[in-house]
Amino acid sequence: MSRLETAEGALAFCHWCMAQMREQFLRDGEYPSPDGYVLATCEVPAKPPTKRGQKITPGVKLPEARAVRAPFRAGTPEMALMAMLKRADERDVFAEAMQFLSQGMGAVGVVLMMEAWYMESEGVTPPPKSGRWFDGPVCEQPGRREGLFVTLEHNIAGSRYWSARIHRNPTRLEPFVEKPIGSTEGRLTHLGVGVGS
Repeated sequence: MSRLETAEGALAFCHWCMAQMREQFLRDGEYPSPDGYVLATCEVPAKPPTKRGQKITPGVKLPEARAVRAPFRAGTPEMALMAMLKRADERDVFAEAMQFLSQGMGAVGVVLMMEAWYMESEGVTPPPKSGRWFDGPVCEQPGRREGLFVTLEHNIAGSRYWSARIHRNPTRLEPFVEKPIGSTEGRLTHLGVGVGS
């Protein structure tokens, strides 16, 4: 695989992630979410911050970037314990851990992988001034779809996004397709990587 500091290397790594997700989904019928990697240029900081907002000093510089899998990902005992101790949603714990790791490990990129419900916006009237497309969670909306998603935030490759639609009864998975990124928001975006810098 190419060097992860390069756009070519980061994109090759994303395609490897998609293949791994596809294999696990087809075997198990699901993908534990959230999951992801930090494309790190430094070791984990020896001294983590002791309070919120404290500057994070990166760890020792690595000879080249390497992919470090998120320690707090769905289905791990670490995630269950942290979510319980913080009395927080797993996605909030995951986002906080990924922000710390991306800043503390001098990330050149972050790759996020998840299974989620989504809504297609093609042909839909723009949202009202409230900014909400609908009331309630996506999983309760008529017309919702289920899919696997891979997103990349990389300081050279920029922001990229791929999805693979899931069909049930019988369970099957469409190929991953890169989609254009409009505006992104939420706890799992902008995790500390200087995209485009």
